[in-house]
Amino acid sequence: MKNILVVGIGNFGSWWVLSLTKFKHPLKIYCFDVEPAKYSILKRRLKNSYSRSSKIHEIFFLNNLDKAPKKFDTIIISTNADNRLEVIQELNVKFTTIKWIVEKVVAQSPKQVELLCDCLSDQKVYINHSRRLQPASNFFKTILRRKSLPNSVKYIGGCWELASNSFHFVDLISYWFDTELLKVETNSLNNNWHASSTRRSYFDIRGILISHFVNGIKFEMDWSNKNNEALWIFEYVDGEVSYNEITGAIFENGKLLATIPLINFSELGPLLEPFFLNNDNNKKNNLPSLADIKNNTVLLIEAYLLHWNTSALDQSKIVPIS
Repeated sequence: MKNILVVGIGNFGSWWVLSLTKFKHPLKIYCFDVEPAKYSILKRRLKNSYSRSSKIHEIFFLNNLDKAPKKFDTIIISTNADNRLEVIQELNVKFTTIKWIVEKVVAQSPKQVELLCDCLSDQKVYINHSRRLQPASNFFKTILRRKSLPNSVKYIGGCWELASNSFHFVDLISYWFDTELLKVETNSLNNNWHASSTRRSYFDIRGILISHFVNGIKFEMDWSNKNNEALWIFEYVDGEVSYNEITGAIFENGKLLATIPLINFSELGPLLEPFFLNNDNNKKNNLPSLADIKNNTVLLIEAYLLHWNTSALDQSKIVPIS
């Protein structure tokens, strides 16, 4: 049986555990949080999603890490971004693992990203940009790959928060077009950061975030105040391709090609399982490595941090997003 450690059993950590229970291969899943009271949320979700596959797994709720095995196949870090580096540094001393999976947002400053890379140098480290695994994303990739580069790419958002999810969307552009971020423009973002509606003690921003890629693509993420959508639009000389992440509708020049809604992360287990079971992961349909996303992450964090320090009342060395 594979040994998996999930650290940080908050909202998303509990979804991680539920997703793992969808594996057909038996697992030993060790859960740890400094606030054991959070286990009640996970236990309730496990009860509500009970399935036949759940029976084959062993789940342990740890009050302290001394009771955990010293070797793991995978350690998943789903803590908040503000303490993620410290948690990983501590775990790296206590345990050995074949691979790490770290939630986005990876860190809150470029310095933290560098320290994380130093801490886990020569280890297999992956980032949970799981939209790469979504069937809709891979169907859409086949469409984009048979066309020339688009004149422009826009994501009309608002359904989800910008600051945290922009890392997902930028990663998808890199995945779809084999490119990386070149620069980020924040001039069209609002000056007023507001409290996150889903991440307590963190912040979010609205407005328009513009990113430029090495291959020439200009990607506009439009979170204007009245927007409440989740719509990709790719404009070409001879037409348009679009994908609505809410309905799953994929159109090319007004013709419906497919309807493929996003799969909830808690149900993504069957698509994650090959990645967990294979220790020699290739890049096809895989979570990206820390090295793969380092450049994109650092440039986004730098842009947000600069915008925070020019618009917020207090100056900071970190940007309070997670």
